[in-house]
Amino acid sequence: MDAVNPPVFIIPLWAALTAVALGGVQGALFASGFQGQRRLDLLGVAIIGILLGMGGGLIRDLLLGLTPATLQNNWYLLTATVASLVGMLLSGIFQRLNRAIVLLDAVVIGLFGAFGTADIMFAPVVTRFVTYSLPVARFAPAYMNAVLQHPFMQDWIAAAQEEDWVIQQFEMDQA
Repeated sequence: MDAVNPPVFIIPLWAALTAVALGGVQGALFASGFQGQRRLDLLGVAIIGILLGMGGGLIRDLLLGLTPATLQNNWYLLTATVASLVGMLLSGIFQRLNRAIVLLDAVVIGLFGAFGTADIMFAPVVTRFVTYSLPVARFAPAYMNAVLQHPFMQDWIAAAQEEDWVIQQFEMDQA
């Protein structure tokens, strides 16, 4: 198995960039809140905004053994940078909108969870479609194959095939 697995479940770019932008704005609001000698310049605010904007997805991909999406597309860095700079320049306005920003951030996090949860819940359904050779739409086989080829599914299937016990009443007659 490769050290880095290819992505199977793709989060739409608009959703990922929305999360990055909200993280960048929140990072800028945090960084621009420093006062006195601890006050950060534009570069410091941008760095914190970029770290917060891109950090969550980077950590998620590394923990899943995937190639980080944030390193494959320049839009992530550009979005995080612009969002953090805009967040700093308009920090007064964004401070008043902080509840809305936090709410949007929660929605985006839920959206990311919903994509992953739907894929995980559909994995056993894929095995039923394959086992019983059920007809599927033209676009479904590619998705089904991606699910079945995922390393986690491969491990699960291999473990199931190693089981040596049988519940006879649930076995089909081999005619």
